[in-house]
Amino acid sequence: KERIKKNTKKLSRWTAVLLLALLIVFYIITIVNTNTISSQVEMIGDHPYPVAISVGEVDTYLAQLRILPERLVYSHTPEMINTVHQHYESIDGEVRDNLDFIVEKYIHSPEDALRLSELYDSLRDEQNKLLVLCQDPAFTSEDTSSFFKENIEPKLDEMNQLTSSM
Repeated sequence: KERIKKNTKKLSRWTAVLLLALLIVFYIITIVNTNTISSQVEMIGDHPYPVAISVGEVDTYLAQLRILPERLVYSHTPEMINTVHQHYESIDGEVRDNLDFIVEKYIHSPEDALRLSELYDSLRDEQNKLLVLCQDPAFTSEDTSSFFKENIEPKLDEMNQLTSSM
């Protein structure tokens, strides 16, 4: 009987130690999983919905940037050039803010976000060239249309492809 009591006490101690060890492992796993879930919830909050909204806004501004040069095809007056320039400037701030957000938060293909931003910078350079060229009285409506089709439209098309894939 003494021996059975001793063995029972040993078994109870080992059971208690084993249960305590399992409890500690359970708590560690729970903490790790909670942290993982928390980081995933944060990631979901930052992406994809807010990124999709920003991409949609960029897409809307690209549509506007596609239409604006048409005004210059019909009129090269200083007032029209100034109006188009002002529209470019107002759109630029919004597009740049959205592009910065996309570059920071887009996780699926970050190189696409960077390419989109680079294309926009190149687009802005071409738009500024167009505005300067339109100030020249010898620059015709056909020249304006041709410049748009050769220098601006391809950039807009590539940017639209990127925003569609995003």
